[in-house]
Amino acid sequence: MRFFFYLLIFLIFACKGSEPRQLESNQHDSLVSFNGKISTVSTGVYSYSIYLPANYSKDKKYPLLLLFDAQARGKMPLNLYDTLVEKNDWVVACSNNAKNQLQPSEYEQIYKATMDDLLGKYSIDTSMLMLGGFSGGARVAYQFAQTDSRIKGVVMNSAGFDPLNKPRPGLALVGLAGIEDFNLSEMFKGFREVFKDENVESPTLYLAFEGKHEWAPEARMKLALDYLKQACTPESKKEAAADARSEFERVKERLTRVIAFEEFSRKKYSAEFGSKDVSYFKTEVTKLNQMNAQDLKNGRIEMAYSYRRLQQFLSMLAYSYSNSALNNGQTELAEKFTNIYRIVDSSNAEWAYMKAMLAARKNDRPTATSMLKKAAELGFDNKNKRAQKQPEFSPFMTDQAFADAVLALKAKEE
Repeated sequence: MRFFFYLLIFLIFACKGSEPRQLESNQHDSLVSFNGKISTVSTGVYSYSIYLPANYSKDKKYPLLLLFDAQARGKMPLNLYDTLVEKNDWVVACSNNAKNQLQPSEYEQIYKATMDDLLGKYSIDTSMLMLGGFSGGARVAYQFAQTDSRIKGVVMNSAGFDPLNKPRPGLALVGLAGIEDFNLSEMFKGFREVFKDENVESPTLYLAFEGKHEWAPEARMKLALDYLKQACTPESKKEAAADARSEFERVKERLTRVIAFEEFSRKKYSAEFGSKDVSYFKTEVTKLNQMNAQDLKNGRIEMAYSYRRLQQFLSMLAYSYSNSALNNGQTELAEKFTNIYRIVDSSNAEWAYMKAMLAARKNDRPTATSMLKKAAELGFDNKNKRAQKQPEFSPFMTDQAFADAVLALKAKEE
């Protein structure tokens, strides 16, 4: 099997594990009225979104994929992969509560409650229990997969793992990252370390796709799920492993050089972000765009995408610094960092929303209104009516123009 340079696959298979409990079959009868559509299920304290195949039956066992989104968007990945679920007969669920920056004990409570509920209510093939997640949610999924021996595989979308914390023996691991994703380099390094071991006992697959820091498209997720199934199929192990190692060796050398450059540049940007001025980053972005265009023209595709990932990394830094300054009431620094944010990622709506917050704090209603309009134009996601709940905006809500600007901010459909 052969892939483009950005499609790396690493597979070595081994599957063993203990069997979790199942409830009596008659307890499933009242739970499948929502076959073929996304539904929300409560565990009592927590909830999750779930998609069951339209032909779901208590008389059949289904592979389970439990997902974690970085922002607790339980329906988003299910909407992306509903056709895949239908065609491949998986039960897929995603937590509506797990998100970035929770305490470890909160993650544990959410995970236990959700997994117990899924195994208790649905007809699940316990030899095919899989976890997955996006960004911070991927890190959460990986940690639970490492500690819960029932889990046979994990899909890490847009996040890597510490090379010192390699997957446990028998755990199938799939990595998915956009070729412009700033986390691609950390993911590559982790998988490279796994593959150094000739006798590795963890199934390992790495897939890249055309995209940024986002959930993988359905076609790539299908490859991921197909390989998770193969990871526990004895007759497919040897051929898949041979293909994977051959493909890895073909691209390893040149990608290693690219990633080394990228890591050096990231460290440089991280060290100087707080001290450099706006003009410096304007120059850097211009350079990155020029080098990207030049390398694309000359056929140096790997290097060209590295420049795009560095620009995404600058965007992530700008968001982090801007958000920290806003939260700490550092108005002058917040102005500087949001200006940088606008330069390094002009199409991102978040910088405009932050500018609106800053203007509101200065009692500058016209600027706050115009920045909210800009945020709407850029596609700001007003999830959970964030703008309506923003304390800085409350004093202006009696102004019709400002209120209209707030109402124009729509929540994206999950």
